Amino acid sequence: MKKVILIAGALLVIMTSCGPTQDDAIKYNDTLVDIIDKLTEKQNLFLNQLDGHNIDSLKITHQLFAQQAKVSSEELAKVKPFEAKNELGKTVSDLFTTLNSVANNEGKQMVELMSKDSTQYTEQDNDKVRELAAKFDEQYDKAYDKLVSVQAAFSKEWKFDLIVDKDKN
Repeated sequence: MKKVILIAGALLVIMTSCGPTQDDAIKYNDTLVDIIDKLTEKQNLFLNQLDGHNIDSLKITHQLFAQQAKVSSEELAKVKPFEAKNELGKTVSDLFTTLNSVANNEGKQMVELMSKDSTQYTEQDNDKVRELAAKFDEQYDKAYDKLVSVQAAFSKEWKFDLIVDKDKN
């Protein structure tokens, strides 16, 4: 009987010591957040130019945002999955896919409309920009809300607190 208990105990120690640790989970989360932050920075630069006052800055920041969406997806592809189901990694990938789509669709269309000469820009163009902006926001909010939910579940599962860096907001 003692042998069975010792063998079972040894197996339990081996099985629990081979898997990822809480520190590994934190490092994985931080790696993903760093990639997200780079994209968020470019997204915010673009969004801050949507007032239309400086068309050149609008075009430049849009291009930077679209390029970073692609680069972020490539960086994420290089990150090894943390666990078999990799739900957090897949959710970040979905966020990047969404941002890549809105950058190259709604964002691009907004830039094209807002780049018109002021004598050519109509009220219909303005309505279309608002419509595109609403669609942009809706798609982003949906992907971001899912990320927040999955990230919260991940941190709960691995027993660590998510810390919001207020300097980045």
